[in-house]
Amino acid sequence: MWTTFRRQLARAGFVIAILISLGTNQCLAQNGGNGSNPGGGGSGQAQYDGTLEHAGCDTISGWAVNTQMLTTVVSVQIWDGGFLDPVNGIVAANAFDANVAQKYGAANGMHGFSIATPASFKDGQLHQLHVRFNGSPDDLQFSPATIGCGSAPNVLGAVEHFGCDGVSGYAADRMHPNVSLNIPVYDGQTLLTVVSANQLRPDLAFLLSDNGLHGFSWSIPPALQDHTLHVLSFRFPGNNADLANSPVYISCGPAQAQVIFNLACGQVNPGAVSVGCDGRTDTGVLYDAAFPATLAAGDRYTVRLFNIDDHERVIVNGILAGSADYGQDVTIDITSFMNVGTNTIELIAVNDSGPWTDGFTVIRIPAGAQ
Repeated sequence: MWTTFRRQLARAGFVIAILISLGTNQCLAQNGGNGSNPGGGGSGQAQYDGTLEHAGCDTISGWAVNTQMLTTVVSVQIWDGGFLDPVNGIVAANAFDANVAQKYGAANGMHGFSIATPASFKDGQLHQLHVRFNGSPDDLQFSPATIGCGSAPNVLGAVEHFGCDGVSGYAADRMHPNVSLNIPVYDGQTLLTVVSANQLRPDLAFLLSDNGLHGFSWSIPPALQDHTLHVLSFRFPGNNADLANSPVYISCGPAQAQVIFNLACGQVNPGAVSVGCDGRTDTGVLYDAAFPATLAAGDRYTVRLFNIDDHERVIVNGILAGSADYGQDVTIDITSFMNVGTNTIELIAVNDSGPWTDGFTVIRIPAGAQ
């Protein structure tokens, strides 16, 4: 069983190893769902049992039963993504099905359903078919299924797991058995690499009747472990279409300290004449700049005062947080002077006589930074 992460950041499910059989009308059908919990594990309604047995370009069929009321007909809902199908929204499971009869006895076999695949699924686009127990948020076993009919390419593939430990899944072309596809990987619109889907997948070997070398796994490279959000797309070669569950979103690596302000002007020479900033030799406050800084809970801020001739001060929210004088180089933690939210940091340089110099560096250190 492979953990599947959908496009939504926090949603997870399971991908079923045995995929639904395909129709002959250039149909792609790739399944993912609650296969480890036939009743659909979302809300714990254990009285339901059911299976999506076929999802192709010809028909959608399966069975559904209330295990506590075996003589009662159960209906199922047909969803296209997040929308109830307007024509086949609710279907009664009241036809004979050999699998349910075998499981619950011949007298209880009238719980099957079968409908012609709706025309809305035959527009050449990929659709996520959900078959759910009516009145319940739970999918049947082997639901949802991804269907593409009409001009959709005869390929199947999905991202089944992603995280900071890596990304894995599968991709195959039914028209070219025993051929491993090379999957382009993009960060946004930038091509990062090409990953070969050449790892053994016994489930695909069974489904496609070939060597099953269609799985892939990819480690997150160090360049992407920069604690920023990356949108990774895994695509079929040639047609630029995403695999199911792609793109995925990752933010990996330790938080990094961030320089939000840095300035140095002139060059102090303790014991000698400094190289003045801008050639100025006037006295008094020669530099005074204020800017906003946002503090998140757990963050820290430091200010380095350096390259000083003659005095520097840092003021936070109107309060003196630290100072330094000629020739010193000090770093001051100003976090205690800040509030969670927006703050004001003011940097001041004062000259007593002769050439003047200054230097300031403000650093934000996120919580957990290394």
